[in-house]
Amino acid sequence: MKKVNVLWTGGLDSTYVVAVLSRKENVTICPYYMIDNYRSSVPNELKAINEITLRLKKDNKTKAIIQEIKIINSNEIKIDSTISRSYLSLRRRHKLGSQYDYLARYAKQHNIRFAVGLQVGERSKVSDVFKSEGRLKKEEDDICSFFVVDDDNSSEDVINVFSHFEIPSFVYKHTKLDEVEGLKQLGLEDVMLMTWFCHSPICGLPCGQCSPCKDALNEGLSWRVPLKGRILGYLVKPYRIFVKACHKFMMLRTIKGIDNI
Repeated sequence: MKKVNVLWTGGLDSTYVVAVLSRKENVTICPYYMIDNYRSSVPNELKAINEITLRLKKDNKTKAIIQEIKIINSNEIKIDSTISRSYLSLRRRHKLGSQYDYLARYAKQHNIRFAVGLQVGERSKVSDVFKSEGRLKKEEDDICSFFVVDDDNSSEDVINVFSHFEIPSFVYKHTKLDEVEGLKQLGLEDVMLMTWFCHSPICGLPCGQCSPCKDALNEGLSWRVPLKGRILGYLVKPYRIFVKACHKFMMLRTIKGIDNI
């Protein structure tokens, strides 16, 4: 029985990973959800995960075992100076979210690798990292192959942060439209409508201003971001920019505090 630790956010990419794996025999899916206390979308994401889990478990085509999700508070993950220094180094050269720091720290401390729905395509932020200072290699498996960091051809910073992740080959270089089509082929088109992606919902609607909303708008899924939400999101944008700046300042100050350890 192959155990796969899936980082599940409730969004399309990670849900696609869970959906595809759910159709495979001899697989145990161990989902993880990381609470980011600065995101207001946590209730929406957990609701989406719960609904999708129930949908998959009731599907007679589901062959994998889907375990109860493990919910971790990112603020409670222990400090790891090696990972955090490498993350800060990479962040100076690339646009990387703060999640890569605390996810890598958690994975290292628990000796696991997270299967993630990262899209390493032309528009991907992560692809910029691997284009300039890292490489991925394919690990074959009887059930599912994964792309992982190639230690022999990657920088120390890339190894320290990204060696704790694995990208299923069926999602590697896919687009969101590819994933929508994939769910249709699995007979799970309704699951796509259950997913949640917006980090800053307003009046229960996607805001149209956060990074996931912009990704949806730019990658052929604009119909998932209603006009009303975009208008409301635009009106509160200045306030949210200020809050986000404060969040980044506090996050970086916390991480940089490792220099005194």
